[in-house]
Amino acid sequence: MLTMQRARRIASIAVVASLAVGGLGACGFRPADMAARVGDGETITEDRVQRIWDESRETLLDKAPAAGASAEPVRVPYTRGDLVRAIVSRDLYGRLAAEKGVSLPAGVPYDEAGAQFGLPGTDEYVRLYTENAVLQNSLTKAVTNPPAPTEAEVRDVFDRISANGGIQPGTDFASFNSMLSPEDRTALSAALSVRRDLLALADQADIEVNPRYQPFELGLLGVSNQQTGQSYSVVAATLGEDLRAPVADVS
Repeated sequence: MLTMQRARRIASIAVVASLAVGGLGACGFRPADMAARVGDGETITEDRVQRIWDESRETLLDKAPAAGASAEPVRVPYTRGDLVRAIVSRDLYGRLAAEKGVSLPAGVPYDEAGAQFGLPGTDEYVRLYTENAVLQNSLTKAVTNPPAPTEAEVRDVFDRISANGGIQPGTDFASFNSMLSPEDRTALSAALSVRRDLLALADQADIEVNPRYQPFELGLLGVSNQQTGQSYSVVAATLGEDLRAPVADVS
């Protein structure tokens, strides 16, 4: 059975941290040159998204071996959608951290996170990604005496793990629920508490995200399949309706 783990190192939350926040009120979103807007705060333009993505690509091109017939094409290890979600997430995490008296510690491991992408720690996406991961972990650790998860909340975890093939055949919800350890329940309770705070904050912030980047989630607790190495979110803040435009995100 999979074991829920609170993030302690950047390497253990690579996939979960890349999951991100979606928009509220996207049905009213119109400007084609805007990727997202966080209330009266930051406006994220498509030009900014393209600039950051291009800078990452240029870095990878500079590191790539000389082009040849057998050379692999250079691929940026994240999509523009990942980038938009990282920027919006950073804004929300920053606001919540300020409310909770949480700040980034000294020595944020940008280089360690960047190594996962083949990018330097100075890369803008790497910095956003790393700060989101660290703030997420710090906010979760700061939770004290959270309420126990409800049956519906545990069932949502069960359904998410089942959808990713992580439940042994024949294991029903009652069995899964009974096998959760005290550590699992503590981690789940803390993640759910942060989710409630983020949902309330997002509602106040009046976030708008271009429909091409929807649906968006902010992953707050992940599991890893010990056999496949796959990681995915089992507690997530899903914000806004699924209003995806019939336009695929390109990378």
